[in-house]
Amino acid sequence: MKRYLLSIFVVILFLIPNSTVIVGINSGYSISETVNEENKTDYLLMVPETVDSGLYDLYIELENGTRYWIPRSVWVLPAEGFTKLRIAHISDPHFLGIPAENQHLRFVGLLLTQLFGADLVIETGDDADTASIPQYIESRGYHWAFMYSTPMLLVPGNHDFGTSNWEVYYGPREWYRLIGDKILVVGIDTLGEGLPKESSLKWLEEVLANNTDVPIKIVLMHHPVFYWQGELVTNYQSKEFRDPHQYRDSPLSYYWGANISMARWLLRLCEDYNVTMVMAGHIHRDQYVKYVSNRTGTVTYFVTTTTLAQSRPNYNGLQIIDLLMNGNFTFPYAPPTFIGFGEDASVRSRVYNSIPDDPTWDVGYFYGRFLEGNTAYDFILWNNLYSDSENVPISNVVTLALPWISEQAYFKVLSSLGNAHAEMLDYIVKDGILYALLNITMPSSGDMIEFIIYTAEDNTPPAAEFKLATPRPPKLNRSVTLYFDIMDIGWGIRNVTAYLIEDNQQIPIEIKKAAGLTYTLSVRVTARETVNRTIRLVVYDLAGNVYEQNYTFTFYAPGESGDYYYGPTEGLPEQPPEQLPNLMEFANPVISKNFGPGSPVIVYPGGSYIVEFKHALGDISRVYIAGVFREDNELVYREFNVSLVPYVPGMLTTTPSPTTSPTTTTPTTTPTTTPPTESPTSPSPTETPPPAAPDYTMYIVILVIVVILIAVIAFLLKKR
Repeated sequence: MKRYLLSIFVVILFLIPNSTVIVGINSGYSISETVNEENKTDYLLMVPETVDSGLYDLYIELENGTRYWIPRSVWVLPAEGFTKLRIAHISDPHFLGIPAENQHLRFVGLLLTQLFGADLVIETGDDADTASIPQYIESRGYHWAFMYSTPMLLVPGNHDFGTSNWEVYYGPREWYRLIGDKILVVGIDTLGEGLPKESSLKWLEEVLANNTDVPIKIVLMHHPVFYWQGELVTNYQSKEFRDPHQYRDSPLSYYWGANISMARWLLRLCEDYNVTMVMAGHIHRDQYVKYVSNRTGTVTYFVTTTTLAQSRPNYNGLQIIDLLMNGNFTFPYAPPTFIGFGEDASVRSRVYNSIPDDPTWDVGYFYGRFLEGNTAYDFILWNNLYSDSENVPISNVVTLALPWISEQAYFKVLSSLGNAHAEMLDYIVKDGILYALLNITMPSSGDMIEFIIYTAEDNTPPAAEFKLATPRPPKLNRSVTLYFDIMDIGWGIRNVTAYLIEDNQQIPIEIKKAAGLTYTLSVRVTARETVNRTIRLVVYDLAGNVYEQNYTFTFYAPGESGDYYYGPTEGLPEQPPEQLPNLMEFANPVISKNFGPGSPVIVYPGGSYIVEFKHALGDISRVYIAGVFREDNELVYREFNVSLVPYVPGMLTTTPSPTTSPTTTTPTTTPTTTPPTESPTSPSPTETPPPAAPDYTMYIVILVIVVILIAVIAFLLKKR
């Protein structure tokens, strides 16, 4: 009998799992704390109550001299919370790793997030074009420089798939964040083929179930669920959700249509947990769907925004959304073509809801150009938004962060049109970075301004040098390409023009920048016999200095050959001893597993957060957050010591609470044209989200097994 009882005891010990408790933190991150295991990469980040709100860099200094810098990684919320959150939704910037075609669209799109006063930027994937390291470095530099003060939440797209470079430079591919106690934002990865893993949807459901008391829930993904426009009154079980490859009237996108059951799963989550909005990109066009569940009465808005910087197949732009804390939202800068969630699927290929940043867009657009010179940065901005309707005023104070080589900075307006105005209110130079506070005002359509931020005056003209001809030597009656290196050691090149001088006439020739210093032009000389022709270059720099020079070439008849270049032979001047570093200087690899520049830690003053690093940090000597912030019309540098200590199970405790049932009867409020007034709600800095409900399934199974064993033993003893 004793042997039987001992066997039962051993079996029970073997079956009972390690005891675990789910720990919730007021920042919204929770981990499963296992008593019998130790994870040396977990640390507890604690922010003092004295910290001012804003977006900070995190610095970690070790006793061995190592210093880690995680930029744009800690967002401290205002203690009083938000009454309105202005969100800039951008998607598909497709950074290329080098300044190239459409680069002006990436620049102006990011700068517009500040000019429109966004509190948060949401980017829904395809940040890089081929997921290469230079593209993420360029992306980090541009986001840093032109969105310095604005936090960003970022999910990967299919162009970010296939390498680990995303995790190296932006952090986790999937995450969730609580913005106070009002907004839950969850980012999921739809991978390369357009669908998430099954485990991702299971995790999404757990996150939604553990945060049912959060009134506003936003899900981010790259591939949209719908390829549709308008209102759908239905539910996830509807037969209309069928394979769009076979049925063109199906509202599902081709990506999610490849797995109907997975699409239904996501729609059920939207219905059961009252998801407010699902934001996506990928299709390079706008499509908005109002999804009304006739099963639960909930409303979910699906917002798919066009590409920021790739002109295929539609147009480029971004979206500004004003989100109130009662769930209402508006589009304050909607273009004249805006139809929102109206119309039907018949217009789904030609919806123009975003704010255009593309000069090819005929309704109106905002255009910008950014030039990096050796000793200056040049900016040109055009407000051509909606000239045939109500003007969209651009007026805001923005903060830029630019690599710098001097302790001084100067500002000058080079030209302007209309009522445009710009000035530098203040600047700070710290650790080789110029933080410039600019007041930019462009109140009406047609306003233009060009300004420059520079280290010193530029009185040196540019210079040029001929490098190569193809074919060599140049031939008559065929296209010949000439290569020139053109440079300016000061502020930078404004424009280059070229002319073919023939019969005492100057014939304009198109000249293009190829790469680096190199420019190319193509010329065709028609004649029967070998002739000499002159190419004239005229180069202006941004300071107004000019270079003019004639270059003489021999164009040979077929069968003839010889020397062909008789122009000037002086070389280019040497580069200045000091010149501005390239903007793409801000990309150190991310050392964290659960946060980074694309998914910052979000805390209240006095809050805490469990962070996980890729390896144990060792002996920490100091941890602090720092940044440059606007205070009235001045910049101030703020630095606060924070606490980062190895996380030990049991450091945090919460009182278990019953599971909250999913909200299924309160519909999301329909967007309004005029936002209703709402009293500000102050979230409690110490409030923690409800912990996950304990799962008793295992214990029930164990109990059943024990009862069966006891019954078997009792039967055997009785038979004996």
